[in-house]
Amino acid sequence: MIQKRMAVVLAATVVAAGLPAAAQAQSPTERPSCRGTSDITLSATSLHLPAGDCSWTGRTVRGPGLAATVPGPGQAVAAHALLADGGEATLQVTTAKDGSVAVSTAEPAATMRAAAPTGPPACSDTTYGTAGYSYGAGGNFYWYYNADGDTRSGLSPADAEAGMVNATRNFTAGYNDCGLGRQPNVNQTYGGRTSAGANIIERGTQCTEADGHSITAWGDMIDGYLAVTCTWSFSNGIVASSDMLTNYNYAWWNGQGACPNNNYAFHLESVTMHERGHTFGLAHVPAGHDYETMATAIYNCATWPATLALGDYNGLISIYGYR
Repeated sequence: MIQKRMAVVLAATVVAAGLPAAAQAQSPTERPSCRGTSDITLSATSLHLPAGDCSWTGRTVRGPGLAATVPGPGQAVAAHALLADGGEATLQVTTAKDGSVAVSTAEPAATMRAAAPTGPPACSDTTYGTAGYSYGAGGNFYWYYNADGDTRSGLSPADAEAGMVNATRNFTAGYNDCGLGRQPNVNQTYGGRTSAGANIIERGTQCTEADGHSITAWGDMIDGYLAVTCTWSFSNGIVASSDMLTNYNYAWWNGQGACPNNNYAFHLESVTMHERGHTFGLAHVPAGHDYETMATAIYNCATWPATLALGDYNGLISIYGYR
């Protein structure tokens, strides 16, 4: 029997071992000064930094596992990460046009999910969630791929690139096994390879400033992190760019033949499909919907997230409509 360890998806901040319990509401006396330069560490599930006579832009906000650089007025950043064996949390940093900043994070989950996937079959599960940003109906995700380090994943260069490309193309095509033929009204364009890196630093834990280019890359990330996606958007909810970093220190699989590494490898196309869901504006679904692409848990050797469940598909259509 295949041993099923799981990876848990994080919508914005990642929960690592030993994290504190859910924080209490942060008191005004704990608010930092916008005149400082030090990092702002969250001690609550939400934080409001008021507008003043100075700017919060460029400061670093640190949650329990991920961090983000505060964007400029009228912009937002959301991080999404996937862990090999951990819990889940969320982090979003939004700067209003007046310069005030809102930070939110979900209550960390202390334990792993079930040892085996649960929930309705993919084609009967209608649940979905949206993140509040998108490319807009008819919009286009234009992205590039940095192949540096791809062979350290255990995949061939061709398979590593194909996993990223196929997942992105299939997502915008609404690829599913449920007989749903109409495609969502959103597009993607693969711009080819680049030497530019993703705007994700600190070994995969911090989203930095957006540069207007969407880069998918490999990296030497902190142990326990499979992939991190950072998505930057404007105040109107339209995505500016979305970068993804994948940890080449894990064993990755192209989905063909037996799952390698004693059945402890991760299907690259499935992981990329999930991360692309965040890029295109989908949020996680609650626990107990493990056969959806946007489930909060993804299992090693699992290939089903590479095709959209009914709920994933419905979520896309709710955002973009049909072509």
